[in-house]
Amino acid sequence: MAKSKYLLVILSLLLITTQSFSQYTIDESNKKQEVASKKIWGGRFLDKPVLEMSYGVSDINLDGLSTKLSKAGMLELKLGYSTQSNSKYGKSVLKYINGFSFLSLASTDLDPDVQSTNDVNSQTWRFGMGLKQGYGVELGKSAIMPYTSGAFVWSRFDLEGNPSLSANDANLLSNFNEEFRFGTLSESGLNI
Repeated sequence: MAKSKYLLVILSLLLITTQSFSQYTIDESNKKQEVASKKIWGGRFLDKPVLEMSYGVSDINLDGLSTKLSKAGMLELKLGYSTQSNSKYGKSVLKYINGFSFLSLASTDLDPDVQSTNDVNSQTWRFGMGLKQGYGVELGKSAIMPYTSGAFVWSRFDLEGNPSLSANDANLLSNFNEEFRFGTLSESGLNI
């Protein structure tokens, strides 16, 4: 029953956020000019392919867990397309849109600073699809663009080795260990 409620909520969100263009018409006499100038919605979306790699440290925790999980090094790859164009708000105001899919691995094997043997080692794989967008200000040949990003994420958490855990900790982690989970991700940042 709970799974069907989650599925209904997800499908409702997808239907609400999807823009419908069934009433959108193109003047056939002007079609070649519009396609050439890329004024059709989405025509500029495939302007620039984007490949983004990042590395960082992930601090994994779980409420109610008395055992500490080790910090993990995180490696992420994003593939997608982006566009950057002048917005309707001014000549120096830019609009940025980036649609992407991603794959990341957060593992204690990727963090060279892990030295404590008391902490629990883990590995987490994540993949999903998202959209990053924002407005920025053009400053000569560069620009400052604050952005927000949202994504749908599937993840799988795995404990490494056979750690000695209390009964409560083992019960909490059994809900996540070696299971795929669906969720969302939100992010904000600054592109320069």
